Amino acid sequence: MPCRSTLLPDDAARAGMPRPPAGALRAAVGLAAAPACAAPAPHGPGPCPRPVPPVLHREVTVMTVPAREEIVAQLAEILHEVAGVVPATVTEEKSLVEELDVDSLAMAEVVVVAEERFGIALPEEEMKDMRTVLDIVIRVEKQLAS
Repeated sequence: MPCRSTLLPDDAARAGMPRPPAGALRAAVGLAAAPACAAPAPHGPGPCPRPVPPVLHREVTVMTVPAREEIVAQLAEILHEVAGVVPATVTEEKSLVEELDVDSLAMAEVVVVAEERFGIALPEEEMKDMRTVLDIVIRVEKQLAS
């Protein structure tokens, strides 16, 4: 008897459901012809009853967290765009409110622009804890690493 591919579960076959033609399921999902035989013994012509499952490949993009200096430079640019802060004055230890004169409205805008620029989400409840440039840098690094 020729080897037949079992494309439906045994329960469906026992329930009297028709079997699709050999290879129909593979063609429907865009897979190539049945791979090499994995059956323990030789069999007749036709698809193998136990084909080797296809290996699915997926491209993985590895994103690296930018160096802290790069994040500070990006934040300096954002602070310049949003609040008019001179980029050369932005350092990690600078206070956003006292030293850089960033008010709460500008701070909210800085967070939104930083989220867009870095492709992250900074929780709103943490915004009140962002007092220095370093506070923002740490949160950006944390989000980029996760």
